[in-house]
Amino acid sequence: DGCNTDCTLPQFIIAIDNPAANLIITDNAYDGTIASMVCVDLDVVDAGTVVDVTVTITANHNWVGDTTAKLVSPSGTVITLHSRPGLAEVADDGTQCCGDSSDLVAAGPISYNAAFTEDAETMGNTINGTEDVCISDLICDYLPNPGAAIPGTLGDLAGETVTGTWQVCMGDSAGSIIGTLVGAGLSIVATP
Repeated sequence: DGCNTDCTLPQFIIAIDNPAANLIITDNAYDGTIASMVCVDLDVVDAGTVVDVTVTITANHNWVGDTTAKLVSPSGTVITLHSRPGLAEVADDGTQCCGDSSDLVAAGPISYNAAFTEDAETMGNTINGTEDVCISDLICDYLPNPGAAIPGTLGDLAGETVTGTWQVCMGDSAGSIIGTLVGAGLSIVATP
């Protein structure tokens, strides 16, 4: 019947990444929609059901508080990973100013998981604006925080199919700083 000795299905891990997407994050274009973001597509061909998801983003941007990052599952579920860290925005529409001025750098990838304890809203708040998140503060793992976006957690993906195209997306909400979504990856714990 597929059960192991304690009648639970065995778990396995699917790891997929695109480390060299190098997508320009369109400056000051984010309006709350996925269409206003750049997205890295990650195609999963394995069959299975999601138990847990860890998302990793590699990016270069000189103002983390300008950025919003989201994950879109093959089923269309959208989870906001971070939304303008350091800014308590009223709406997820990209119109307010300004979040934390610390930098994202490709040498310091950021990961998100429902079990991590560091709130993504606090990203960069322990360093000054010319320092790099993850590199300067050694805080690289974050609990997603949707800010003013539609609430949802990575845990909401449990039970969805792993098969299909996942998208990791980033948008920019302020002018004059152009960033790059260098790459993205997923580690999915699944059951058959």
